[in-house]
Amino acid sequence: MSIVPTSRTAAIAGVWSSVGLASFDAWFDHARFGSPLVHNIAWFAVLAVFFFLPVFYFVIGRHTGAVSRGWLFDSTERAEYLVVVKRMLAWFGGACFAGALLSIAMSDLFRP
Repeated sequence: MSIVPTSRTAAIAGVWSSVGLASFDAWFDHARFGSPLVHNIAWFAVLAVFFFLPVFYFVIGRHTGAVSRGWLFDSTERAEYLVVVKRMLAWFGGACFAGALLSIAMSDLFRP
């Protein structure tokens, strides 16, 4: 099965990243870790699941070739680069939208 990144998958990955990282951060404030090593491993695992893997598979894609130094002068490479930039903007837009909604919801939950 080959995952083909699109603007829709990038936006969904942005929502996934925003909800996952914000929820973990809210839980993390109340968590007690026994050592700094466990603390760092927990952060690395959450970043891998909610940031690095979704961005790699659903935004950038596995089948993008290396960009040469002269990508600006080659119309084919410039078009490929522009597609990835559009997916990055879709990821960022999805993350911002979900983050704003989650921020409003969490402010009502944690109001004293």
